Amino acid sequence: MMDNLIRVLLRTSEKSASIARAWITQKELFSLLVEEKTGKEKNERFVADFKTLADVIVQEVVKRDVIQEFPHLKGHIHGEESNKFTLNDGHTITIAIQDTPRATAEHLGQVLPGHEAATHTLADIIHNDTSHDDDMLSVQSTDGTLDLGNIGIWIDPIDGTAQYMSGSHGVFTNGLLAQGLPCVCVLIGVYDEITGQPIAGVINQPFIKYNETTQTWTGGKTWGYSLPGCNRTSIKNINRENNNMDDRRTLTVTNSASETEDVIRKLKEDGISCLTMSTVGYKLLKVIDSTVDAYVLSRATSFKWDTCAAHAIIRAMGGGVVNLGQALKSGLVKEGASNIEDKLRELQICYSKPDQENYKPGKKWSNSGGLVAYMRCEDLLTVIKALT
Repeated sequence: MMDNLIRVLLRTSEKSASIARAWITQKELFSLLVEEKTGKEKNERFVADFKTLADVIVQEVVKRDVIQEFPHLKGHIHGEESNKFTLNDGHTITIAIQDTPRATAEHLGQVLPGHEAATHTLADIIHNDTSHDDDMLSVQSTDGTLDLGNIGIWIDPIDGTAQYMSGSHGVFTNGLLAQGLPCVCVLIGVYDEITGQPIAGVINQPFIKYNETTQTWTGGKTWGYSLPGCNRTSIKNINRENNNMDDRRTLTVTNSASETEDVIRKLKEDGISCLTMSTVGYKLLKVIDSTVDAYVLSRATSFKWDTCAAHAIIRAMGGGVVNLGQALKSGLVKEGASNIEDKLRELQICYSKPDQENYKPGKKWSNSGGLVAYMRCEDLLTVIKALT
């Protein structure tokens, strides 16, 4: 059952990536994405921006594709965006994928009036079958059991708004990609609604390689799942043990440009190297592929839809993503070896309920205590010790 679910998520993530690429590479769609309307011209348009529309279309495509294969998951798939658009005349349009390309194009025409070519382009992508995708052949059958009656799904349709809008082909810092379209991700995470644990994830990067001749982008996918007695991922040939020997010169973490000066200072004072990178999904990917040892975020600026997919993959590889605020208060660095594993399980980010009963508007599903993503317990303890 898990292999079927992963295949569906891979297929719909690639369709979503195709939509994201279309908005960037096709002139009419890109002009809609970046234009800024003011005055009367703005008032004649709907309240939400076109970037939000791109997000919503991707989100609704994922919902539709998953529900077609697993109808009982209807009502259990959650995303960052509302699918309701309100026109300035008060009329509300609910974005929904229709049964045929023509019907979908006509439906999208309600929020993209006068852009018939754009709506038909999007509709063709939405209804295109990508089941031939070779990446799905790598998903092998598993003996792991999955109760589909107890799972939920978090979607971040386009993680990295600023990078997406920039259209930048990539900005490198110290030889590592730090900004630009390659940092943008489509994130689909599966979690257990009873325990709150992440159990499967697919991360699709729509913009990995640009072909100057054809002026097109190709992407890539990373997936993984963690079930009792069965952990699998698409990650190959990472010798993490050799990359993390105790005599290694420097522990390396990634952080956001908005991270506090105090946190950066404490990490550096403890001999930890800090690399600034963009988007939550991309920074988590850098933990997964061993570019960095950990990802540190001290503020409540990430959400469940940002972290669920990568957390599941990291969990399948033996690591985790903990609530930083709780970890700092837990006495984790003082615990004896026999208690650390139990403590780590308690500190993992939970996806089935809000972190706090009393939350601020817009923060219901935030990771309220910040986070640390890691592969090795030793690296986590080093970070926590530095920040304590």
